[in-house]
Amino acid sequence: YDIVSSLHFSGDQSGAASIALAGLQGLIKADRWAIYLFTESKGFESSTLEAIAVIKAGEENARHDDEWSQLEPDLPIGSESKAAKRAAAGMGIIKRKERGQFVVAIPLICGERILGVIEGIREGKGAHAFKKTDVELLDSLSLPIASALANAVRIAEAERLSQTDDLTKLHNARYLRQFLLNEIRRARRYQTSVAALFLDLDDFKEINDEHGHLVGSHVLM
Repeated sequence: YDIVSSLHFSGDQSGAASIALAGLQGLIKADRWAIYLFTESKGFESSTLEAIAVIKAGEENARHDDEWSQLEPDLPIGSESKAAKRAAAGMGIIKRKERGQFVVAIPLICGERILGVIEGIREGKGAHAFKKTDVELLDSLSLPIASALANAVRIAEAERLSQTDDLTKLHNARYLRQFLLNEIRRARRYQTSVAALFLDLDDFKEINDEHGHLVGSHVLM
């Protein structure tokens, strides 16, 4: 319940994935938990998965993708297990042993679409397979986690649309206002100067009047 409730307060995929993994590690012990999602550029058909968050035994918080350049170089694209690949390919829940590791992989399904997969790994001396109750709990949590990840994309897109012009795709006045406020705060904090430069196009109205606003938007771009 706490995990699902916490997911509602996350507005980005990495944050939602990190919350989910930190919660899972508290419920079901594993040497590593990871969430892989299909990369946006390649899509489902290419079967390319990319890890967006990972947590290892002994860690309280999951590391997510924007931290890995320094912290997690050992999870490049293609590092997922065979079990994870099979689960992401639509073969359902996979529980198996491979390369001396006990692996469980649960597909993340939202609607009729597979977004990615949760992967759990137990390894080393004394490691044991995931129990049936572990798998059932993971299965029950996979739906709210998948929904949170999908919703995070919609939130990010809504945020982007609220700060860009639909026609030109350029940043709008709302973005400018927030950007200037941030720069002014930064200047005050570090006691530096800040300047704004305004450009005005001569006779721009004539372009709109003669050629239409669509052409005018291309001129602005």
